[in-house]
Amino acid sequence: MLQYYLGVYGVVVCVIGYLYALVEWHLRNRRYTMAIEHR
Repeated sequence: MLQYYLGVYGVVVCVIGYLYALVEWHLRNRRYTMAIEHR
């Protein structure tokens, strides 16, 4: 049972890390395009 919980925890951490990287990349992209438009 402990291994099952560790596996679920690993998957959750992977998904959260993936979503965090995706959001961070999206925000950086938007900030970059906004800087170009303001020029």
